Formats: sequence, C-alpha cells, structure tokens
Amino acid sequence: MRKIEKLDDAIIEEIVLSYLEHPYSEGEKSPFSLLGSRRKMEAYLTHSIRTAVSCGWLYGIGENDEAYVAINRPYERPSICRMLAFMLTQAASVGPVSFIRLARAARAEGERPLIEKLKSRGQDFIHVDLLCVLRPFQGLGYARLAVDEAKRLAIREHLPVVLETDDRAKAGMYEHFGFSLVQTRTLACGVHYYEMIWRGDGSPAVNWQ
Repeated sequence: MRKIEKLDDAIIEEIVLSYLEHPYSEGEKSPFSLLGSRRKMEAYLTHSIRTAVSCGWLYGIGENDEAYVAINRPYERPSICRMLAFMLTQAASVGPVSFIRLARAARAEGERPLIEKLKSRGQDFIHVDLLCVLRPFQGLGYARLAVDEAKRLAIREHLPVVLETDDRAKAGMYEHFGFSLVQTRTLACGVHYYEMIWRGDGSPAVNWQ
C-alpha cells in the first residue's frame, strides 16, 4: 500500500468508470443516480477522488496500483473550512439544484449514520471509503487486499474499522471479510446504505446504539 500524492487524469477517469459501471443487485441503486446525468456523476466522483488525494487519504493497492482505497484516520479528519470548500466545489461541479437534491436524499428518517453516532460518543475509528478495483483486475482479490491494509492500520492503532456500501451484494462481500452489518438505512430516494464495522483484537468495545 502506498499513499497517492498525485493522480493522472486518465487514472482518475478509470477509477470513475470502474465505479459507474458496477452492476447493482436487483432493487439496489447508486445515490449518484440522483444527480440526473452521467456527466454530473462523473464530475462528482472526480472531485471526490481529487479531494481524497489532497487530504492524504487515498492509497494505491497492489504492485501497480490495481485498486485504490481512501483510509481516513481520526487525526486526519478534515477541518470545517476544508469541508465547506469541498461542498461548494461539488455544488459548482454538478449544479446547486442537483447538489441540494443529493444532500436532501442522503438523509434517512429515523436512524442516524453510524459514523455520526460514533463521533457523538467520542469513539475514534478508521473510516474506509472509495474502495475501487480497476476494471481489468476485478475478481482477483484486490478488494480483500485493500480491506486487509485498513485492518492492519486498525490493529496497530487499536481502533475499529467502519465502512458503508450501497449494495447488499457488496455488504455480503464485506461480511465475508469479517465485517458485521450494524444497521441498514433507507434514504429518502430509496437507496439503501449498509453500515458495517470490524473490530480486531485489542480494539475498544463499540457502542453504536
């Protein structure tokens, strides 16, 4: 695993395509579909990847970066100013109406997101996001390798690993990797979020209720 300090536009485009061409299970859909057009989806994901690089969260997995994953540790959380700049740039890239629609739909009635619950309780954790295996290398074990790298960091720092996914099949994959499904949230747009946690030996007990 190596920290990514710069990505060529061609690699960013390949990561975006690997995301957008993921086949969803029946009854599942991506929240990015709310943006209304392929161009807006690509713009949103492109900026998210560039932000992960600039924040020092993105890592290449495999000998030749066959996969990528964003790993966010407690002391690497973005400042309020950085988050505000991110939101303003995203709104500009996809249009304010689409951005507001996506933001509103991302709120589910009832359950709060798992990461919000943990933060409110002062629980530190490692957050895994943007896990992507490039199309030519899918099905070759790179997703497990990426998750294993996050687990190694978590064991070293005595922290749990938290992630969320929007497809039940992917949730099943993470369960196979040792994660537990903590809660499922259904967003206003009908998208399902499967929120998952992994605890290694030595990590503290986690209260997410």
